[in-house]
Amino acid sequence: MSTASLLQFLTGLERELMQKSTVYRQYTADRRELTFYYSSNNLVKETQKELKARGINLDEKDWATITQWADGLLEDCRKVAKSIKDGQKDNREIKIRSNQYSVSVVLGISKSDKYLNTFNQLKNIYNKGLQDFVDDFLDLLEERGEVLTKISVDPATGDLRDTGELVKVASDLYEGGHSESTGVFETRARDAIKSGVSKFEDLSEKTTLEDLETLGVRLNVVRKDSQDTHEISIQSKIDNRLGGTFTIKQKAQLQNDLRKAIDKLMTNPLWGPGLADLKGSRSLREKKVDQSIDAVMVPMQKLASKNSAVTVVKQKTNSKEKGVRSTRLDKDAKNTKREKRSRAKIRVRNLNIKNKNKKAPSDNYLSLMTLLNTKLPDVVRKNMGPPGLSNRTGKFASSVKVTEIIQTPKGFPSVGYTYQKNPYQVFELGVGNPSWSSEKRDPRKVIDQSIREIAANLAIGRFFTRRV
Repeated sequence: MSTASLLQFLTGLERELMQKSTVYRQYTADRRELTFYYSSNNLVKETQKELKARGINLDEKDWATITQWADGLLEDCRKVAKSIKDGQKDNREIKIRSNQYSVSVVLGISKSDKYLNTFNQLKNIYNKGLQDFVDDFLDLLEERGEVLTKISVDPATGDLRDTGELVKVASDLYEGGHSESTGVFETRARDAIKSGVSKFEDLSEKTTLEDLETLGVRLNVVRKDSQDTHEISIQSKIDNRLGGTFTIKQKAQLQNDLRKAIDKLMTNPLWGPGLADLKGSRSLREKKVDQSIDAVMVPMQKLASKNSAVTVVKQKTNSKEKGVRSTRLDKDAKNTKREKRSRAKIRVRNLNIKNKNKKAPSDNYLSLMTLLNTKLPDVVRKNMGPPGLSNRTGKFASSVKVTEIIQTPKGFPSVGYTYQKNPYQVFELGVGNPSWSSEKRDPRKVIDQSIREIAANLAIGRFFTRRV
């Protein structure tokens, strides 16, 4: 695994997970095979959570009545599920498992309409029956002198707030929620890792996960199994939203860990802190050991091919050069004058030993280009403002990208970049519209400033920038 590949993978994963889960939910999660699970006991427990949040207590007789209504909903779910299975027209797979206490319905992917929202179809199993349950439940509470009001949950803090609005419909109290560890974000994070790894020939999912942990990225929010299914059940709305708050915190933790891992690699793109123990195809520490052995022993091996007085005992290393581990003089040759003269001619200290595994400038520049592109949009956005270009929509900053880094004849890096020329090139001095262009508003000014600001943090020496 190359540092550049790992860095590009981390950058892409961070960018992917920064996006909201709405699109993933709509076009992926809600169209997969889903399982709906219902039991009377579970609905009673979820109802207790809703009342506890409002400080309402009921006696055992009331709970016995509520349990009877929950049993009635169980029977309704069985009937609706059977009618859906009997009336289906697209030959989708529907499995119904039922016993005295619960029912489980597996709703497969539609074969005739791959865009059919399975989640919405699944909710049809319980929607009407749940509303009847809530109507009876609200009537019972009214008889006890209790009124239910809606409670909102702050997604950032988890704080509860009474809105003062009356509860009227089932969705004010309950939601279809995913079972633990198989939620939308947990599954999305797993899929994002798998998809990201597949883009690189030198990455594998197993070793990449190990490397993420080595870099301090906590993966407790990532779904562990490989299933593409989700289990849905009726959950307390408050409890489901609090679970969402916890997921948000775990998501923030994962994103923070990814940024720290990227910063570790960016500290030194060739040998970042902690990289020596990365697994990859082979760890960097193992590669460095092999390279050091090869740097010394390969020249000795070449000498052995020219001087019979020297015998080289070979042992393969995994770098590009075949390495050697030890040398010994041939004891049988010590008695011959010819071999003595041959040994006298060996001058190891005069050898021009070169490490052929030294990283080529183009490889270093690829890492540097990745680092720059990771930071450029945010740094450009920060540096924009009067009397230069102002940041209004963010499109200009997001369009800035390093496209190439080449080496000048004197050995200095030359950074080539571009930006969205339509319409922003009108501000470029000497090229744009004279009525708009100026030295201070020239896009090249803020881009050059931003590249040099990032480079300063990477301790990069002299270099040049140019717009391509």
